[in-house]
Amino acid sequence: MPRLSLQDKARAIGQLEAGIPVRRVAALCGVSPGNISKLRTKFCETGEVKDRTRSGRPRKTTAPEDNSPRRPVPHPCFTEEP
Repeated sequence: MPRLSLQDKARAIGQLEAGIPVRRVAALCGVSPGNISKLRTKFCETGEVKDRTRSGRPRKTTAPEDNSPRRPVPHPCFTEEP
């Protein structure tokens, strides 16, 4: 099933508010009626059509740490004297 873009979600909500049935809106968007129904429920609860933030693993580094240069690790072949 394709994901709806933010514009498509807003268009679907507009069509629902104009009185077009859920099945017809789903057919026009190319998704299941359940997706449109969930979208309408989310819009009624939050007033927005954008995706909610998702949970995930917290970052271990900060943005400045990501951008800072790292010291190269010397290779053993080049550090030992023969």
